[in-house]
Amino acid sequence: MIMCPNPLGEGVQTRRIFCDVLTGREPADGILVDVPPHVGPARISFDLHNRHMYSEELIKSNRAYRRYTASIGVLTMDNTLLSRAVVQSEFRTAGDLIDRIGGGAGPGGVKAVAPTGTEPITITIPETEDQVSILGEKLTVPDGTSTMVAIINAKVQGEESQASMGAYAVVILSLIAFSWGLYQLLKVVMGAYQDATGTRPTVRTHAPWLRSMRGERADAAAAKTRISGAEKIVVVSVLIAAVAFEIWFFFFSGSSIGGGGGR
Repeated sequence: MIMCPNPLGEGVQTRRIFCDVLTGREPADGILVDVPPHVGPARISFDLHNRHMYSEELIKSNRAYRRYTASIGVLTMDNTLLSRAVVQSEFRTAGDLIDRIGGGAGPGGVKAVAPTGTEPITITIPETEDQVSILGEKLTVPDGTSTMVAIINAKVQGEESQASMGAYAVVILSLIAFSWGLYQLLKVVMGAYQDATGTRPTVRTHAPWLRSMRGERADAAAAKTRISGAEKIVVVSVLIAAVAFEIWFFFFSGSSIGGGGGR
């Protein structure tokens, strides 16, 4: 028996029932699967899909491409992680949809949301368990840095349900290393741009003991206070990240400080 707290609907072609996997912290909030009485380990199998918001207008204008990576966890009812599963897929055209979901207000009576991508999942259930929960962990549209950090963290953490201090340290050090590398690359690109446009600064930096006692020349001082394009990009990126973190923390993280109810 399967208890789905948030059914997506029935497929028009496959007649299969699709269920949304919600993110959360408590096993009771997930999809509950009753395991029949068994001797020895049992197995449950299901297909894991990504969820796509279909738009015919985006397809016609060649702006429909999406790449999804979703991860879930299968847990016992005492919050012990049994296994994780990941589905990654790309959407370009309507042919990438698994099915359309009936019961909507769109053309043909279908919903705009639809499953895309398929990953067959098989999970082994210990003999002592008679019920498990399927909970969503995260949905990402990764860039290069976040993908590499996630891979490194997965290698360090393994199948542990609780992240260790070592995993946190690896994530932090990896982000620092990748950020430093991206900034160095940004400086190289900025230098090439300045060479191509003839805007590279020509004022040389003098050692303090070689400077005039009357102070620096006006043009040198002005040149020294200019902010480069690379620095502007970094400053704007940091401000956006800070604002996004504050919005997440106070309204979506479930923190008691902001009174948010998100999870």
